Amino acid sequence: MSTPKIKIEINKGKEGVELEKLSGLAKETFKFLVSLSVDLSDPDSEWIADNFQNGSLIFELHKRHDARTDIQIWNDALDAVMENSFANEALNVRIRPETRMQYFNIAKALPEGDAVSFGVVRNGDAPETVTWHRLDKTAALVASEVVATPRMAHYGEIQGIVHSFFKETKHPKLVIRELSTKALVDCFFTEQLYEHAVALLQDKDGVVFVEGTVSEDETGNITSIHVADFTPAPPFDEREFESMIGTFPGALTGNQDSQEALDNYRE
Repeated sequence: MSTPKIKIEINKGKEGVELEKLSGLAKETFKFLVSLSVDLSDPDSEWIADNFQNGSLIFELHKRHDARTDIQIWNDALDAVMENSFANEALNVRIRPETRMQYFNIAKALPEGDAVSFGVVRNGDAPETVTWHRLDKTAALVASEVVATPRMAHYGEIQGIVHSFFKETKHPKLVIRELSTKALVDCFFTEQLYEHAVALLQDKDGVVFVEGTVSEDETGNITSIHVADFTPAPPFDEREFESMIGTFPGALTGNQDSQEALDNYRE
């Protein structure tokens, strides 16, 4: 099994870097990687820096030993922390808030106005692909406030229509306008559900049921769903419904009450 590999770029467009800045950056980055190693059940305090390049100092970090945890999980976890994303509920359970906070603590080692970029390297790709994440003091301040905000999650479902579709992103999603609240909800889905998500676009006014792990804010409003399944709502057949009037117990007896029930259903 290979190891996670991360590119680091500082002092972009400049020659060299102050030793004190490099030392502080390395120290805080090391703390973050050790903390994430523990979260992913792959504890390792030995990380190696090599492949140094000058003119914007660029170098690579990797674990000395092969990773015990699948490399894709490592890459997804690095992306989730560096993007401050909570879309992957499985990773949300594993990655501690203090690990996320430690990543943003790296910015404390940067002088005002400076930034560092971390590139998550996709091993095994040909040619090699790198997903870059930029970190500075301002971004760290905003993101750390999100990490500190309590988040509630549970398995649930929403009903709505497709508002927009984002496919060329690190975390593809459908944005659904929820029928009851009219709120826009981010519905993140996996590669396995991609074709299913595309199929929902065929009926621009079609109603969709989306189920999965629901994240809410502190007021109870649904903010996002890590999708387990999409289900188009069945079409409403008015003639079939009317043919059943009189067969329902209670008020639906074919009289005025049944007509009111039908009107309500249509609404």
